[in-house]
Amino acid sequence: MKVPASVFQKSRCRFIAALLAVSAGASVPSLMAEVRVFTDVQGRQIEAELIEVTADQAKIRRKAGGEFALPLERLSPADREYVAKWAEERRTTLAAKTPKPGETLTFEFPDLPKDFRGQPAAFKVRIPDGYDPAKPAPLMIFLGGGDGGNEPGAAVGLTRGEFVCAALPYPDNGRNPAQANMVGDFENVWKYWKPMLEKLTEAVPNLDPRLRVIGGFSNGGHAIDGVLGEEEFTRFFSAYFLIDGGGALPSRYRDAKGKHCYVAWGTKSPNAPNSEEVVRRARRAGMEVVESPMEDVGHAFPETEKTKVIAWLYDTVIPLAKAAAE
Repeated sequence: MKVPASVFQKSRCRFIAALLAVSAGASVPSLMAEVRVFTDVQGRQIEAELIEVTADQAKIRRKAGGEFALPLERLSPADREYVAKWAEERRTTLAAKTPKPGETLTFEFPDLPKDFRGQPAAFKVRIPDGYDPAKPAPLMIFLGGGDGGNEPGAAVGLTRGEFVCAALPYPDNGRNPAQANMVGDFENVWKYWKPMLEKLTEAVPNLDPRLRVIGGFSNGGHAIDGVLGEEEFTRFFSAYFLIDGGGALPSRYRDAKGKHCYVAWGTKSPNAPNSEEVVRRARRAGMEVVESPMEDVGHAFPETEKTKVIAWLYDTVIPLAKAAAE
């Protein structure tokens, strides 16, 4: 793109660090936080934000608006040196902040309430062995029954090692007032989960928006059922599976049309009528529903049903997401 001469006029603009979103509390390198006046070989100047560097161009954004690709050969020698240092520092920072294949990340939230187990608010994320930060990464979150937990092992077991996996705990102030061992205050549950999901997307910025799956058993199903009333939550995920949970309390799924939903319940489970209500809610919301009554099963998530969930994920959800991307 040819930059008009008028672009190089004096103005003041604050240089913004390109990696603030992924720094997650770490100090930002000074080079990426200073004000910069760019000068071309003819002495024309502009104060702007450097946002990208390629082999032969520097992309800048003016404070007044508008982005321009400046040929490096047209910049002053001092600016070319500055751009080279900026690009190298950015690469170094990205490399330091990029999750490593196979590692488990732990995030703590001291300002949030304790969880159902009386432990400080925290959750863990398992990065798959084949993780590539340059490619979209699918996400699997699994919510356990009972007191829940924050270990990603159950989510890992429902994938083939290709997903970023996590677990979200339940907040102590998210209990059902009428039955304290169950979640029920879904507004507080969402307030608890929202900063956790924000931290997750900061730490793993290449999460694939077409393949973000969350599922839960028992209390996990109750939590998903209730929080599906929050539009931000529903928009964040593309597919849901509820195993013998949900449906007991009034809930309306918002902005869920076209999302995938798998619902399973034991035909001998006391929650069976409520799970059937989940199916009705999902269909009213326009979701793509698969229902799976588990014959002669009580309140459980047996291995046979886990196999069916994995088949639904790999035979239906993933192929449709890939087709939509093409």
